Amino acid sequence: MINSNRLSFYVLALYFMITSMIYYTNPFVKVISQSKEEVDVKKLQEEFFYFVQITDTHISAHKKNNFDEFFNFINKIDPDFLINTGDVTDGVNSHGEFYSTKEDFDVYFSSLKKLKCKSYVVLGNHDTFGHHSSLENYFANDFNQSFEYNGCLFVLLDGTLKDRPKGILNFFGIFEDDNFLKKLPMKMYKKIFLCTHYPTTTLISKYTITADVILCGHLHTYWSMIHRKHSNGVVELVGKNYKNGRFRIFTVDNGIISFNDFDFNDKPKVVIISPTDKLLKNKIKDKKFIKILQFFSDKIVIYADGKSIFEMKINKRDLQSNKIIKIPMPSECKVIKVVGYNEFGSTFHEIFLEKDRFNITTIHIPFKYIPFFFLVLYLILIYRLRETKSISGTLIRMTMRILLPNAYVKLYTEKYVFLFSFGTYLQSNFESFMFFMSTSFIYES
Repeated sequence: MINSNRLSFYVLALYFMITSMIYYTNPFVKVISQSKEEVDVKKLQEEFFYFVQITDTHISAHKKNNFDEFFNFINKIDPDFLINTGDVTDGVNSHGEFYSTKEDFDVYFSSLKKLKCKSYVVLGNHDTFGHHSSLENYFANDFNQSFEYNGCLFVLLDGTLKDRPKGILNFFGIFEDDNFLKKLPMKMYKKIFLCTHYPTTTLISKYTITADVILCGHLHTYWSMIHRKHSNGVVELVGKNYKNGRFRIFTVDNGIISFNDFDFNDKPKVVIISPTDKLLKNKIKDKKFIKILQFFSDKIVIYADGKSIFEMKINKRDLQSNKIIKIPMPSECKVIKVVGYNEFGSTFHEIFLEKDRFNITTIHIPFKYIPFFFLVLYLILIYRLRETKSISGTLIRMTMRILLPNAYVKLYTEKYVFLFSFGTYLQSNFESFMFFMSTSFIYES
């Protein structure tokens, strides 16, 4: 018999390896038609804004943090607003127990007072360990909200579990507030941003929501870049965890979006506003200019297909007036790279205009065909490792394991959602079945 711990490791490794390769569309999010319209760059300057996203800050009253310094630093960048996409607090008390405390939130919101711009918070699983009272001082009863800004709609979605389970039992989230979705404005927007803690691979819902871009966190930096372009056109961008100062600057130029990731330090910060990476599906009528947003640079160098096409030195007295730089774009160009330099080092932003660099390992497979082949092999593997002469007993146990919890959960809404959520709201995507098969694989071993 295979060692149980080793078997569990193999199962999880196989699960994440296969699911990371499947290019699927989660039915929770659908794209809007107006996003497919081309944008006239002549109007770009009229509605330009930029904002900062941080996520998984995991602040604790029992650990040192640098949030006072960080928010003072963000004030120098002067964004229009800041969004924290969850796990604001660590949710672990001084005894090492999973338990959300008011003291943790006090630390974060005390530092937040130093921030000059508007800020928004989406709850994560670590923010809701154990009980609800720690949230009452800072949040209304309804944690879902939305706001409009310069022709865009931002939807802040709470996927945390209502019964506040502790530990890893709320790694998966669930959304069931249909009333909130019905109250969202029914207007045409240049872009709709869905901001939530849980990526779509860990968020369960029987409802759909309209969006162009998903901003989330939760998965930290187990992969260097965790971005997906769903087959229906929705772009999902998973943010890196804060870890003493990692953050993301988004630019929105009349509906054209771009972003770059940075560390909290004195190095330059540069974002290519336009044109944008093919991943982001921005359709621009007139690609005649390269437009960048920069902070703290003494010198800017712009490359097109590896060749330097522009260099500019910036006097410190003129930093504000040179925050946005615009130059003519080469007639033919596949890759653009902008590098900012100062005495502390350099930072760059590179975009690819013609290839989907974030989908290199993905496979576009219709759900109804090839994935079932994997599932059959998985069943055979379970049977072989079980070393049993009766496959019928295994199949009966697996059937009961998916059907009985489903009935139980429907009687006691949202109880033990982590264990049985895929049985409750089973969706037609490969990962749902892989999750069930993985847990069954562990149990049967």
